[in-house]
Amino acid sequence: MRSCLLKRFCLVVGCLLVPWMMVSGCGGGTTLPNYFGTLTVEILPAGAVTAGAKWVLNGTEHASGDVVEGLPPFPCTVSYKTVAGYQTPAEATVWVSQGNASRATGVYTPIVPTTGTVTVNITPAGAVTAGAKWTLDGGATQHASGTPLTDVAAGDHTVAFTAVEGYTTPANQTVTVTAGATSTVSAAYTLIPATTGTVRVVCEPAGVRAAGAQWAIDGGTFHDSGASVAVEPGSHEISYKYVNGWYRPANLTIDVVAGETYERTITYSVAVGRSADDRRR
Repeated sequence: MRSCLLKRFCLVVGCLLVPWMMVSGCGGGTTLPNYFGTLTVEILPAGAVTAGAKWVLNGTEHASGDVVEGLPPFPCTVSYKTVAGYQTPAEATVWVSQGNASRATGVYTPIVPTTGTVTVNITPAGAVTAGAKWTLDGGATQHASGTPLTDVAAGDHTVAFTAVEGYTTPANQTVTVTAGATSTVSAAYTLIPATTGTVRVVCEPAGVRAAGAQWAIDGGTFHDSGASVAVEPGSHEISYKYVNGWYRPANLTIDVVAGETYERTITYSVAVGRSADDRRR
């Protein structure tokens, strides 16, 4: 009985020990083929590699083309480092082939920008010190001169300016934002002489401004909505530009005082009824 058990023990040990010795090179005779394999991952495109893209195996980062050796013939998970400006490839399962070199490719996709940046430079310094700021598309947030506003959707936007005591306000400007780029706007406030007053008129609603609504003093040059104009003291008449499809407000008589600002918001209404209506022309 003891002899039988001893034979069985030797048989089991032999079955486990001999293959291990052959794989590891410790035994004599013919060895088994190499049990381990290698893995290399190529990363595309070159721009992503330059930006710092790497592949990750078992928590260790590797550069594109690096070869990792001594891997058992099992599936392994390859992930990728996040790189600014590129969409990271999804994790992939790669089978390591026994005794062979396994290869994989990770492709980063460039992220196409859809937004840009707007910067507005305001002059003169005195107006900036006095509190001149700018807004975008009628937003409530006011931005200081030179402050970049990021993540602005590509396309046309309206830049407006805050009123500052003692200065005329620049007219609104349209800025075209290009995705991935910075668009710069320059605007100049004008110091109001103490002998004149200021008139500022805003036309509503936004639709009529987009259609070209403007205003004038004493039948003179038309000014954009929101513009501030220096005017001699005294009585003056404000009139409004005809805009097709809209009724103009009635003319307005105002008294301008030297050193003071007169601000007025007027509203056009959608034209209905007779085309010959004087207010429509």
